[in-house]
Amino acid sequence: MAGRERPGNAVAKAPKAMAELEEARARWMEKQAKQPPKKKSNRRAR
Repeated sequence: MAGRERPGNAVAKAPKAMAELEEARARWMEKQAKQPPKKKSNRRAR
């Protein structure tokens, strides 16, 4: 059975995982858009 799908798993699960990732990214982008922009740090400037 080397190189074949396991019995009972006819379809790979990647599309569902990608959909969840895109939903999480969309929620994060909405949250970032609502927050005021942060000031850039000037710690390393000399």
